[in-house]
Amino acid sequence: MRPIRDLALAVVIAVALGLASAAVAINQRANAGAATFGPWVARTGEAAGQADPYARAAAAATIDLPLGTAEGLAFAADTDSRGRRLDSRCTYTIAGRSLPARLWTINAYDGAGLLMANPSGRSGFHSRNLVRAADGSFTIAIAASPQPGNWIPIAGDGLLLVLRLYDTPLTTGLAPTDLSLPSIERGACR
Repeated sequence: MRPIRDLALAVVIAVALGLASAAVAINQRANAGAATFGPWVARTGEAAGQADPYARAAAAATIDLPLGTAEGLAFAADTDSRGRRLDSRCTYTIAGRSLPARLWTINAYDGAGLLMANPSGRSGFHSRNLVRAADGSFTIAIAASPQPGNWIPIAGDGLLLVLRLYDTPLTTGLAPTDLSLPSIERGACR
């Protein structure tokens, strides 16, 4: 009886250690090969056919489908420009200028990695439906309550912003140091 119990305990410990080591490897891989531009992080080398098994597992765990190299680049931000974690109880202003892409989108995701659900049904903007200033700059308000101009309503828990650049010359490599992605500034919190 005791040998069976010892064997069962050994199997449980082995499975637990195996799962824990896989989780650590996936979490560490999620940040490997990342290019950072302010609060925005692009995970490079994850395009179809280039991703290793750990990168694929990290993408599956976050419900993230990476763009292919010829399609564009995706940047994610879970902090503001000062490095503070994004919080759906706060308001934010995203400010920027034209981006180096034929088309780009910015979307808000909730803590579960799903597009932000809200009564208006708007979870983001694309470069062709933004109201811009005369100099081509734009601002987008991220807030639970209605805001004038470009506004992405947020609700619930968690907040992740994803900026995707489609048909961009940056897919040949993330070497440009002069790349200026939008800033994310925190406003009031409730």
